[in-house]
Amino acid sequence: MSGFSRTIVLQPVHLRRVADDPRAHLLEKAVAEQQVLAHRDRIASRRSSGVLAENTAWLIGAYYAAMDAMDRYQGPSWQPSGIDIGRRRALAGLSGLVVAAMGSTRVWAPFDSRVALAQGKPGSCVLTPEAGEGPFYLDPKLIRSDITSKQPGAPLNLALQVVRAGDCATLANARVDVWHADAVGLYSGYEKQSGVGGISTKAAMGQQYLRGTQFTDPAGNVQFRTIFPSWYGGRTPHVHFKVFLGGNEVVASQIFFPDEVSKEIFSGWDPYRQHATKRTTFNTNDPIKQGIFSEVTRQRGSYAAQAVLVVAPVTKR
Repeated sequence: MSGFSRTIVLQPVHLRRVADDPRAHLLEKAVAEQQVLAHRDRIASRRSSGVLAENTAWLIGAYYAAMDAMDRYQGPSWQPSGIDIGRRRALAGLSGLVVAAMGSTRVWAPFDSRVALAQGKPGSCVLTPEAGEGPFYLDPKLIRSDITSKQPGAPLNLALQVVRAGDCATLANARVDVWHADAVGLYSGYEKQSGVGGISTKAAMGQQYLRGTQFTDPAGNVQFRTIFPSWYGGRTPHVHFKVFLGGNEVVASQIFFPDEVSKEIFSGWDPYRQHATKRTTFNTNDPIKQGIFSEVTRQRGSYAAQAVLVVAPVTKR
């Protein structure tokens, strides 16, 4: 136990309290245990002690439980939409595009009056299509905005907003999980996967990179610092996400990127370009028909992607 106490020293937490707010202790605990997560990599290098590993897992789990408890106490908190539907074309996402299944091909449908009229609700937010979690989901209980974990690749800032189907009201305190493949198409924590081909999966085993959780602010926003995901066998680049309201999962789906952006990154950045010629799956022939399309902008030495996640006003049972 003494080894553990030398590794992590929690600093005093000072928060402005709201009188008689029963969540105050949860907020204090969350902030304190965030410091534990900040030292996670340092702890991992000293896991030779069974006591150290046991206490590390308990503290991270406690932080996650505290955040979930706060979420359950508050419940979903909807705010009137600040989105100008006509001007920002945000019927179902900032990108102005959706993924729709029609026949056997994906259709990238522009957000305009035709989409709204097809839903019978002009000027409303269209529900994000459910795509499922896929085969590589795991919940490492990591509340963090930077999920890169020193993985090489083109830097990507992923900004997401959670809104309600219909009136586009924004949602505070929703839990958002994201995860995706690395620059050679591998997911952390899994052995049996294809990647871009010819790549050992041993480096991915026991890892938790490119995975994380955030809770939305009052405007429904979360941001993740990560890298641009690679294609891998049979799949175009994408980011998986889940949204939870009050502890209930309400959607699991995927975010896609313009093929021209993917092509630019895969031809100009390492380690993507070493495998770019092997890519055979693009947005037009990807087997997953559901999801949403992001809007990507180029920044100095990095990229930024935005998308809106539109969820039902009631939770799944």
